[in-house]
Parts: sequence; structure tokens; C-alpha cells
Amino acid sequence: MRVVVLGLGVSGIAAAQFLIKQNHEVIGIDKKPIESINCIREENCPKQFDLLVVSPGIAPSNPVYQYAIAQGIEVIGEIELALRHMKQRAIGVTGTNGKTTTVMRIAHTLNINGQNAIACGNIGVPLISLLDESENTIFVVELSSFQLETISSKKFDSSLLLNVTPDHLERYDSFDHYKKVKEKLAQFTKKGRSIQYVENIDGALKILALYGIGESAFWQAEKSFKMAKHRIELIKEIDEILFYNDSKGTNVDSTLYASSKIDRPIILLAGGKDKNLSFKPWKKGFKNSVKLIIAFGETKEKIKSDVSPEFDVIIKDDLKSAFHEAMKRVKKKEAILLSPGCSSFDQFDNYIQRGEAFCQYVKEYYEP
Repeated sequence: MRVVVLGLGVSGIAAAQFLIKQNHEVIGIDKKPIESINCIREENCPKQFDLLVVSPGIAPSNPVYQYAIAQGIEVIGEIELALRHMKQRAIGVTGTNGKTTTVMRIAHTLNINGQNAIACGNIGVPLISLLDESENTIFVVELSSFQLETISSKKFDSSLLLNVTPDHLERYDSFDHYKKVKEKLAQFTKKGRSIQYVENIDGALKILALYGIGESAFWQAEKSFKMAKHRIELIKEIDEILFYNDSKGTNVDSTLYASSKIDRPIILLAGGKDKNLSFKPWKKGFKNSVKLIIAFGETKEKIKSDVSPEFDVIIKDDLKSAFHEAMKRVKKKEAILLSPGCSSFDQFDNYIQRGEAFCQYVKEYYEP
């Protein structure tokens, strides 16, 4: 079978490598060449192929995607490819905010209680790369809305839908459209085990109960649980100033949540690539926490327009200049919080690179 893999990021490469091992003819499409994969540019895509595997970041409006649909060629993602070959059990987790932490929390608690579990999916470990694991393994799979678009197999043993708030409106026609994509997870779950619209910890408890783990065992495991980096991460306290890295805060509600967890006046560093979201909810939500917003990146002017005149907003071109402006204005017993409320793709490759840049700016300021 001739398979085109569109987009050779982490999941695309993993899908291509799996297909090559299965002796399929694989053609990868990406701007940069990848070793061991026959890689071409998009404009050179062949007219004849049997299957298109798309990376999550590739929108349905992409010309190759559109060509496949028009020709009746099946389009799937890396997750769907993995589900078709998976012999292990799997828990699917989606929602707008808290997916990664919930997935890590469930996997950690299962492991502490003697069950072999691996957190994977949108968290950064492709499901397709784990299929050689023992059949007793439980995969706890973080799923983005983009990944849910290209799933069709009913293979999840149980699933969890957390909060759904506006996000990715640059890709979806409306919030309702985005919400319906999230709700599709129930369609891919075996009968009677889908848990929907619960708080993050409550959701974890309900899922774990299905695997024989009660609340007391959960809280015992919680003592050794560590949050992932770039999520309201206290990176330093210097001269009574706290520095928080919440680069994973890529939508309006996640930034509101981060600000609510800091009990001192905040200088907020916010901005990035526009996801067609309104920042107006910040006007009410920040009243008791944020004293100043320094906006940067593609959305800087939109942020200022949406939250003025309730908040002072200083405009800077990039994160580095925003950080140095914050250092001029911060006082003792205050906090500088990076929680952009936007994706990173206007100036960074991903939220991890953005968070690491912020940490480096803090380090360089005090250790030139």
C-alpha cells in the first residue's frame, strides 16, 4: 500500500516509521528532509496513493488533505492508525484545560497501584510508538480536538471529557463546532464507560474507580505525583519576587486559572499567535489578581483593545522585551507570570521552547 504522511512532526515521524516496518511504501511530506523517510515537498505530492495520514497540526483546508477527500482516499491520523493495530487497553482523555496533568495523574496512580500504565498521545509520546509494549499495559491517551477529527475506531475502554471552553477558533467555525469535536470521544469509547464534563480530579477518580482504585489510594499516590513543566511552574523566588512559567496556558481560561492560583499582585506576560479568541473575560477575572498586563506577539494589540480601560496594557514586540519591561515595574512581594493565553507559533516552535526561553531570561537577568 502506498501511504502519504502529511506533516513530519513527532507523531508524523512515528507513524511513518511504523508503516515502513509494516512494509508499506511511505512518502512523507514536509518542508524539511527527514532521515530514513522518503520525503518530498507538498507541491510534489503524487496523484496516486491509498491512504493519507495527517499530523494534528494540518488543517482540513490543506490542499493535499482536500485532494484526498475529493478522490475518496481515506484520511486518518496517527492515533487512528495506532488504534487499528493496538492490542492493549486504552483510556482516552480530552478537554480544553488540564488534559496533560490529568493524564499524568491517572497513569501515575495506576503505576503506584501495581498496574503498568503509560501517559501518551498529545502529551508528546505518540501512541503508535508504544504498540510493542506488553498487552497488559494501559495507555492513558491525551487527545486534542485536532486528533479527534481523524479518529473513527471504537477502541477506548473508557474515556474522560473534562471542561470545554472556547479555544482554537482559528480552526473551527464556532465554539459549538469545537465542542462537538471534543464530544466525539464518546463515540470512540466502548459501551457504557464514557465520563463527560467533570472537574479534573473528580474525573481522574471516576476513571480510576473503573480500574479498582479507590479515593484513599488516589490521595496516597498524589503525595509522590509531580506536575509537568510549563504549567504554573514556580521557577524562582528572588528578592521576594516570584517567577511563574505557565507557557502551557494557551487559551483565555487557562490564563484565568493560573492567575487565580497566585496570591499576590501579578504582572502578566501575555500574547502570541491569534486563535480568534476574545480576551474580554480577563476584564472581570483579573480584578483581584493582575495589576499590569504586558502584551507581546501577534495578539498584543487585540489584548489591549479587549481589556482596556479596565487594565493598563503595555505593548512589546516579543517575550524578551516584555520580560525586561516587567523587571522595570515589578516590586517586592509581587509575581511575574508568563501565561500567554495564546499559542506560541508566531515566535516559537512550541510552548516548551517559549517556556524555556522565559526561564533563560530570568536566569540571565540575575546571572549575566
